[in-house]
Amino acid sequence: MRRWDRQRLGFWFAILGGLALVVTVLGIGLQASGTTSQAHPGAVLRPAPAPSSARFGYDPLSGAERSTALQLAQADARVAEILSKGTRSEVLVVERHEEDKAVYAGGSWDRRADVVAYAYGSDVAVRVVVNLTQARVDAVSARQGDQPPFNAVETDAAFARALADTNTGPLIRTAYAKRAGTALRDAANVQRYAFVFVPDEVPEATSSEARACGISRCALLILAVQGGVLDTAIVVDLSHDRVVYDGGQH
Repeated sequence: MRRWDRQRLGFWFAILGGLALVVTVLGIGLQASGTTSQAHPGAVLRPAPAPSSARFGYDPLSGAERSTALQLAQADARVAEILSKGTRSEVLVVERHEEDKAVYAGGSWDRRADVVAYAYGSDVAVRVVVNLTQARVDAVSARQGDQPPFNAVETDAAFARALADTNTGPLIRTAYAKRAGTALRDAANVQRYAFVFVPDEVPEATSSEARACGISRCALLILAVQGGVLDTAIVVDLSHDRVVYDGGQH
């Protein structure tokens, strides 16, 4: 492998080891549960059933609160306009909003939620603060170059694109066979993790497509099987549905 491949993958492998430990201890998957993608103006959230008890204070959002937050965000004219300029969109986050310390010090505060979505094509991240207590949107911001963490839908899409690529697919299959000792017959056997790709960290990725990452939504894919990480370095541009780097092939 190239020098960067060895050095950077070593770093990400260490991160991945920590993630695996967290997953094992907490019994959770690296999934942004309850989201699905569709054409603009926004993706539809399918929340978990709401618990019987009311939520307040520092409690995580209930399923009903998540659904309400998304509905209020999508109904906001500013959000709809921003997302409509993209070719498609994905809801990335719906979670409780962290207030300032001064707000918490008051001892009582409105229930608020953060809704984060991404508009592909225009490549704009939209961040919405929804006031659930008052049933209104308190703030909307949108910025190009803002790259939130990837959710499970995006991670799976990036892996599917890489596996289908005529150059990258064979590299993945070869690396899998080397690690697992058998041919890859089911893509579900490959664990996949996506990290925001920063072009400046990869001097070898000199193509114009790779250098556009950061504006385009690009995922650095780390793949693993049977507790071991595959010997691959893959970057997928989800904005343009293409592999832009796989260790020198692109």
